[in-house]
Amino acid sequence: MSWDTSTAATTRSSTIHQVIWSPCNRFIAIVWDGGRTADILDPVTLQQLQTHQLPEGAYPPSNVFIFSPDSHILTYSGLYGNELLVVSWDLQTGGTISTIRHQGLDGQHPNSRVPTSITYSASGKVVGVLHSWSLESTVTHKIFIFDVVSGVHVHSQLLDSNHQPLHGIWTQGESLLFATIFDATTTIIWEVRFTSNTTPVEVKRLSIPIHSVGYLAYVQPIPANPSQFLFVFSGEVQI
Repeated sequence: MSWDTSTAATTRSSTIHQVIWSPCNRFIAIVWDGGRTADILDPVTLQQLQTHQLPEGAYPPSNVFIFSPDSHILTYSGLYGNELLVVSWDLQTGGTISTIRHQGLDGQHPNSRVPTSITYSASGKVVGVLHSWSLESTVTHKIFIFDVVSGVHVHSQLLDSNHQPLHGIWTQGESLLFATIFDATTTIIWEVRFTSNTTPVEVKRLSIPIHSVGYLAYVQPIPANPSQFLFVFSGEVQI
């Protein structure tokens, strides 16, 4: 009840799948049209500034969008047939910076995949994409690193059974991190370098809060205070 009254509103003719604030707070990206279209809006007036659409043939469900750290680029990750697709748009010119189509998903059908996760390096030069897909009862996780401007695939990291991410990946400097469950009382934070192809390195162990409600589904640091972590259970949230 303490929030300001809404001063602007916008509608779309189909379901809005994602709403993403830019780090500079000057833009909002609204993803709609079955996940195929991203509108860039002014956050105060909700005036439409730009529209970006996925290439024909892109498979949009469960795709992800992210702004670069300087808010100059909007990047998409999803599928193009059985290839990984990463598209980046320049918000200053409105043009496309790069369109990356990369093989390496072991021929899995798009319907077998689960949602991806994407994060920029702190420098804004490369992105890391966590892509996961299922085959029968087995879920495979693989991290891809791409140079945004050149469109070059830097390296990939197939995660083994000891490195099954709880939810997604996030950035710390020039490394990306993710969390796994070690046992009923502990989670492990792992690090993968953006610039070198090395196996994940353990950087921290966190005790799972006791007396939690339900199963642990999500662990991630709080952006405003990276020393604090958010634990999301099926029936409870703890910091």
